Amino acid sequence: MLLNQIKVLDCDQYPADLPVGFQLNAAKIKNAYWDYLDNSHCIPKELNELMNCTKLIACSSAECERGFSLMNIIVSPTRNRLLIPRVSSLMFIKLHGPSLKDWNPEPYISTWLRSHHSEDNTRTRVAKERHHYAEQNVYAGLC
Repeated sequence: MLLNQIKVLDCDQYPADLPVGFQLNAAKIKNAYWDYLDNSHCIPKELNELMNCTKLIACSSAECERGFSLMNIIVSPTRNRLLIPRVSSLMFIKLHGPSLKDWNPEPYISTWLRSHHSEDNTRTRVAKERHHYAEQNVYAGLC
């Protein structure tokens, strides 16, 4: 019984002629349902379309709620300028990415260091020292 219900998750079990939008004939389905109740050992072919529709219904909204909760964590009062593509990428990584204990950062660190992004790199741009001539002139006038 349980194995038959899990078949819904198998892509090979999806109907080949699945329409994009489901437009069911209510009268035809209602009559097929009454036929099924009278003769319950076989399912009428008119009910197949309805059964295919019910296989697509989510059993709960837990995943959706988990997504909204994660979005509220990512977009916080201190991180409120994130654009939608960046929020989407961060959510995707958090929901579908590997856990931190399974992630190996060494290849990324070595690539970063090979690109001369180290602390003691002398080829990086150095900020120029700022001279505050206006402040020096004000202080010179006070003396």
